[in-house]
Amino acid sequence: MRPEADEPAADAPAESGEADDAREAPAPDSAPPAPAPAPPDPAAAPDSPRPADETAALIHRLSAYPPLPAPREIALRVFPRNAGVLTLENGELTEACPPSDTRPPACPDIRPCSSDAGALALRAQGFLPAVIPLPAPGETAEVKLERPRRSSEKIGELPTGRQPKSVRFSPDGRHLFTAHLADSLALTQYSVRPFRAIRHWQVPEEYRGESGFVETLILPNRGELWLSQMQGSRIHVFDLESGHHLAVIPVSGRWPKVLLASADESRVYVSCWDSGTI
Repeated sequence: MRPEADEPAADAPAESGEADDAREAPAPDSAPPAPAPAPPDPAAAPDSPRPADETAALIHRLSAYPPLPAPREIALRVFPRNAGVLTLENGELTEACPPSDTRPPACPDIRPCSSDAGALALRAQGFLPAVIPLPAPGETAEVKLERPRRSSEKIGELPTGRQPKSVRFSPDGRHLFTAHLADSLALTQYSVRPFRAIRHWQVPEEYRGESGFVETLILPNRGELWLSQMQGSRIHVFDLESGHHLAVIPVSGRWPKVLLASADESRVYVSCWDSGTI
């Protein structure tokens, strides 16, 4: 639930002092200024060395995930297709599954992979690295690395329940909530600064056998958070302050999904995906 600023180009123009040196020799009793170090080039050749701080950061992030008791067979759909997929072994980054050459360069690369690591790291030249928990057995995880942009800054990355479906910010912007599509855990609440998980929100025991928690809606005047659950066709109502489960509202349509409230919060509209009703 982290982007960095673009690196300057490696062929950036020289500082003004260096340009003057190129045009005019220094006086006999003065030494020429030391040349400025060349900035890193994000589009460097794939075999160029990686910054030590990036490698150390990936090792640190991967070490937070404990290894699995046995290897797990998964598949990865990766873009860019030449991205390295790495795992942590004996404190070192090692390649987990190499790219295949069976698809055009512009297409994502689908790779079978077997690993007992708790998470995998992905990185490619000119892209921001990513760390993902190992998917469930037989699942295909899709990972698209992003290019650095000046307009955003990654501040953190945290694990969630299985298949996080939606993210909702609190009205004051201090917290966010993720709903989990394929997990018996309904919601996780995070603080934004510092970025960390602070509480799990759970439905009563009789509703945990069905997953499908999809979308949330915050009703600030009522102090409530509503959560749609597709399997079972129901809406769960939580107290926004305490996270306590307050009520279950059955829905006549099939697979309730998006929730929208009227301006005065007197009505809530629910779109039902499978039945095509509201």
